[in-house]
Amino acid sequence: MFWNRSKKTKKSDQPSGLGKTTPITKKIPFSFFQGLVPVGDMPDYEIQQFELRESRHVSGDVIFDHDEDSYSVPYLLKGQCYVETLNGSGYLVKAGSFKALYPLSNGQLFQCNVIAKSKVTIVHFPANILSLSGQHIRNPLLNSQDIPENLVDNPFFDAFCRYFNEDKLIIPSLPNVAIKLREAIQKDIGIHEAVKIINLDSVISSRLIQIVNSPMYRSASAISSSLDAVSRLGLNATRNLVTSICMKNLFRSTNKEINLKIHGLWKRSIHVSSISYTLATLAKSVSPDEALLAGLTHNIGAIPILIFADGLTDSEYSAEDLAQEMQQLIEWNDGDFKYYLDRYKYADRYPEHDDLFYREKAERFITELENRLSQHNFLCSDQCCLADMAIFPFIRQFANVNGDWFQRSKYKNLNYWLNQQIKSDLFNSIMEKYPAWKIEDNPVIFHP
Repeated sequence: MFWNRSKKTKKSDQPSGLGKTTPITKKIPFSFFQGLVPVGDMPDYEIQQFELRESRHVSGDVIFDHDEDSYSVPYLLKGQCYVETLNGSGYLVKAGSFKALYPLSNGQLFQCNVIAKSKVTIVHFPANILSLSGQHIRNPLLNSQDIPENLVDNPFFDAFCRYFNEDKLIIPSLPNVAIKLREAIQKDIGIHEAVKIINLDSVISSRLIQIVNSPMYRSASAISSSLDAVSRLGLNATRNLVTSICMKNLFRSTNKEINLKIHGLWKRSIHVSSISYTLATLAKSVSPDEALLAGLTHNIGAIPILIFADGLTDSEYSAEDLAQEMQQLIEWNDGDFKYYLDRYKYADRYPEHDDLFYREKAERFITELENRLSQHNFLCSDQCCLADMAIFPFIRQFANVNGDWFQRSKYKNLNYWLNQQIKSDLFNSIMEKYPAWKIEDNPVIFHP
């Protein structure tokens, strides 16, 4: 174990829990609390009412051992510490990093060992903070009042909620090879040890060799073994590629529609992980490898939904459900959105409010479309459907009221979707411009 191997590590003389903490002496910026998970979900006034304490440690201190009684929920405020899990793997947590937003441990007992790697300050919240914060999290699966309007009385959503509450959902997990490889690399293993793990799964090892021989990694000589592949890639790149391969093969379906959604999720995950890796490389405050993994798994919660849909019979979930979803979206467009769109376009005819008021009301529908387009390429799936064709002309009108504002707005996905529709051959084929007709001209016949 880590603390047994390190000569510098020493057990603190102070007792466990709140006994070794003191009242906070320096004011902590409130922005620190707002970023914590899940504390940040609580109202500001409730956070301010907690009696917080702190503990200070020097490099080598064992901040707490696993199975010690826990009387608080600790967060790292300053310094860096090493967290070691029960299986011997571990990771470094630095103040201000993404990992530091989460508690170092939670529950009645500490679930890991934490060792200070520098001068460290820990902020201790009361032990009941996690249960209190959970009361402020909106969860439509548990609370019917939180269900979005367009999902009320939706048969598919109702069935999914029932399975969720009965604990019947199937949650996929990464293959053992990916898990073992990640844990082993955290222990600074060598290339030969990594290859032994990879070769336990012939599909992963052969796919890895195939990737190394692709134009991105290929050199003068072809690679034919896992050892040569890992040597060329390096351990971190190998770990990320193995995780990526496993993620792509996590779930497959014989249902064409569901497979299209899976493919769309995968494409978006690759896109997000690439951006995450690039931003982390430039920012230098987050590990690029961790950012890449976070991007790959950011939408993994959609997988249980697709597995659930794949297990339903045609009578329980069919194209009619998608048709109902499209119809609800079109009705929202033709009703509430169109009402405020007309007043936004011609605000001078409706002097009860200014144009910004009407635009804000219309943005409720615009936000719904933006959220949908963050999940797939079109409004209901990764294929263009009736809803896209029906709603597109009205979004074009909305954007044209104030084109500069719309292009600079937060609705980036909707902007892209709109531009793709405007540039499409289908749209341009029906938007042919004709000269102004005069009484002496021949009749112009518009064919259906």
